[in-house]
Amino acid sequence: MQVEPVNIIIPYRPLSYGSLRTPNGPIDQLPDGRWRDDDGEYRYSGYHRYGAKHDPEFDELIRAIKYLNKNSHFKHKIIVVVDSDVIPDGEYYKKFDNVIILKSRYQQEYRTKYLAQNRNNAALIDGINSIPDEDWLCYGYIADLICGKDWDRPIIEQIKQRGEQAEQFVYVPMFTEIRGGIADRVVRWSDLTPENIWVKWRQTICCHALTMPSPDREYFTEEDMDDFIKIANQYPKPPVIIEKPGDRIYGYYAVMFMKAKFAKKAIRMEGPGYDTSFDNRLYTECNLMKAVVTNSYIFHPFYESLLENR
Repeated sequence: MQVEPVNIIIPYRPLSYGSLRTPNGPIDQLPDGRWRDDDGEYRYSGYHRYGAKHDPEFDELIRAIKYLNKNSHFKHKIIVVVDSDVIPDGEYYKKFDNVIILKSRYQQEYRTKYLAQNRNNAALIDGINSIPDEDWLCYGYIADLICGKDWDRPIIEQIKQRGEQAEQFVYVPMFTEIRGGIADRVVRWSDLTPENIWVKWRQTICCHALTMPSPDREYFTEEDMDDFIKIANQYPKPPVIIEKPGDRIYGYYAVMFMKAKFAKKAIRMEGPGYDTSFDNRLYTECNLMKAVVTNSYIFHPFYESLLENR
């Protein structure tokens, strides 16, 4: 069965921070990669996330693309879907031969309620509809994610092992939150044990994602991610946990591998809650089950990173 390359869809609006901060448009890009913000200044996307501690010359989308290409076992097709009022530089992304910039057709007034959720929802719809029905896609790989080493290999292996039954499942890695700030009062790097990762912190911090505590410094590195994976894999867990989409016991509602035809059937334009509703419909309307691949890790940082040479 031919699965790779997978079409990885990244919905992207520069200089945004979830639903908390979404700049007005149009947003154009300079040849060096900086984007124009509300105040007319040009900045790298992601500068606002960590305040003064964050290196302003680090773009979260470029980080996501670089680590997908660096840490993936297979070379995937990356589809970045930007809003209709976002104007990328024509040459900037040509350094990556596997990246396509796709424009969302969605139009909306700046001050409309739920702007960020609506734009993400629309971007995912256009990304999904650009892919042939029988091709595999990865839904909802947001721009501030960082993939662990060989994250895709065990997922692709699971798909191939299931043969003709493979398309009856969606496949997800272990979504892992890197927590700083207030989480430091709950967990410490020195408490990093397999049992804490898989049992205690799932009970006390987050049930449908793993927790990686911030190290005893003001940033984390790729080596910290590697150490977390090494310790987490010491736990006697099954290689795959099967659950219903929508239950979200172990499996998150993003970074989901599936046939494009099922994503097209489940997606709706509905704004807030579109992501969890999409996850629910994969079961209720598409009759799929979710295969949670426990030795595949995706990291979502709420903490300063040091992943580039500075």
